Amino acid sequence: MIESGGSWSGRERNCAFLNTGGNRFSDISALSGLDLPDDARALAQCDWDGDGDLDLWFKNRTGPVLRVWRNERANAGAGGPQALSLLLVGKTCNRDAVGARVTVRAGEKSFVREVVAGDGFLSQSTRWLVFGLGAAQQVDEVSVRWPGGEVEAFAGLSAGGRYRLEQGGASEAVPFKAAAELAAKPAEPLAAPKSTVVVLRTPLPLPVTFNRAVGGVRSGRARLVQVWSRNCPDCFEELDQSAQSAATWAAAGLEFSALCVDAPEHHAEAQELLRAALGSSASARELPSVFASAQLAELLDLLLEHIVARPGARALPFSLLVDSTGTAQVLYLGPIPRERVLGDARSYGLQPHDPRSRGAWPGSWLFGQTRDLAGFSRRLRERGLTAEADFYRDVLRMGAGR
Repeated sequence: MIESGGSWSGRERNCAFLNTGGNRFSDISALSGLDLPDDARALAQCDWDGDGDLDLWFKNRTGPVLRVWRNERANAGAGGPQALSLLLVGKTCNRDAVGARVTVRAGEKSFVREVVAGDGFLSQSTRWLVFGLGAAQQVDEVSVRWPGGEVEAFAGLSAGGRYRLEQGGASEAVPFKAAAELAAKPAEPLAAPKSTVVVLRTPLPLPVTFNRAVGGVRSGRARLVQVWSRNCPDCFEELDQSAQSAATWAAAGLEFSALCVDAPEHHAEAQELLRAALGSSASARELPSVFASAQLAELLDLLLEHIVARPGARALPFSLLVDSTGTAQVLYLGPIPRERVLGDARSYGLQPHDPRSRGAWPGSWLFGQTRDLAGFSRRLRERGLTAEADFYRDVLRMGAGR
């Protein structure tokens, strides 16, 4: 699904579904108001305000990090008559009574709940079992099947009550203790990062046609290739800043090239726009810019698609850090994070690097990742890039890309 353009499960809106009977559900995400772009990961339930219904706590990946939704029912007072809340305590079984099953019969309906530990991803809801009784005004029967199979009945429980049930038959009414008041604070979702750094888990050798076009390969030198287009206003600011840094980079062993991927018929327009954007600044003289052929632009699109496993992935600007052997090591999506470029060049471009510790974050890899170079070679051949397809076929035969 991801390779077909599906989501990487990021920056997604929340969803809510309503059981309409049997195995049928309706999508009520928008109607419920829960369809926020919070990209929530964990959900926990608890009766926070003691009104007999379950409130929701969300732990989000983007922002706000924590969000609580209070479940408000019309005419619901504290410990409302339409609910029964039970807390189980084990004596001969585990104390939290994990695994116990409670059946509540009220009128013509029966309700069943189980005590579980860890009822969601990275989350645990309250151990209180809350039974919504609908229109029932009284509880006819409560039975508990404790872990191990013992079944006990509890009498004298009233709708709207909160009770602590102990294994052995004891029951105790528990008054609701008011939870802390929550003050709502304005919160805005976190903005998407301007740039993303992808340290290739498995470095990707680049064809001679690519390396020759961007300036060649030099021993002991790395190269940063920044891809741009006349239709990318942000690219011109990036190119200006890169040109200003080029001399410093070169002194540290990092060479710089700008690669325009516009069609050949637009090269003159792109060159004029670049000249106008840089003006007469000294940086303009430090900008080694080259124009990609139609075949090279096609190759670049397929390389990017292969690295990020997503069709149509090109979004400018983006850049590649290429090591002294002509192998892609790091992909920068968006503006170049200039504070780390030289560090990346030293770590990945100028000298060999232990593959077990490759990554944008601390830690070690415990397993390798094999690239589908056979499939990539077939894809290149289908697009008419025969020489490049043969290159990756040979790379696969030599055992690289693993």
